[in-house]
Amino acid sequence: MVNDWPLIATEGFLMYPYPQNENSTLQIKYSKTNLPVPIIRGVQLHSLYDPVKEAENLIEVGFETLRNKKAFLVFGLGFGFHVSALLKKLQAEGIQADILVIEPEEEIYKKYLDHCGPGPFKVVAGKSIGELYQDQEFIDFLCYRPGIVKHPPSFNLHVQYFKGLLSYRAKNNLEEFRTICGLNSETELGNLINDFTPDTHIFEIAKYEIIENDYFLIGMLNAIGATVKESEA
Repeated sequence: MVNDWPLIATEGFLMYPYPQNENSTLQIKYSKTNLPVPIIRGVQLHSLYDPVKEAENLIEVGFETLRNKKAFLVFGLGFGFHVSALLKKLQAEGIQADILVIEPEEEIYKKYLDHCGPGPFKVVAGKSIGELYQDQEFIDFLCYRPGIVKHPPSFNLHVQYFKGLLSYRAKNNLEEFRTICGLNSETELGNLINDFTPDTHIFEIAKYEIIENDYFLIGMLNAIGATVKESEA
């Protein structure tokens, strides 16, 4: 399977470096286990000794608190060693789960595809925070209360982006919520919240009985609170 590439690449294969683009900020080096490691703006995204072992250790250390999750939101792709390690761990535990990877650098994602092709998980690359929150599929994914898996080098490289992503979820007001969910006065939910001012915080809206039965809004509020809380743990 394509997603197993980082795990089986050392079994008799010799990988030769791709031609480097001298104008690119992304370069590729090879680990001692002969696996490609992306380096962007001088930041090494995986171990140059054994990136597979490094990734397995990362997942093993934090997995216990995520064991009951049915969805995972991964911050940073790199070349996917940690995502493959997560898939391997889930398979070993007999757990089926959806995985969504957020990668701020589209160039990294393209280079990842060049080296190992698409895997059985979704990657969203190169999108702004605003664009993410206008993506209904992303909003729906949050409603599963995904476990957060941070790829440390990617997270540190884009710390403001990922913190902005989290804080954006934490402080949505009604006007932002309308935009995110595409609500207008013609929808039932849109009519229900017309009496609130645009700067009303969505957590305040949840206190009113008028929308207690709206499963989507309540689910969205729960997802926001749970995901932000877990990401800060």
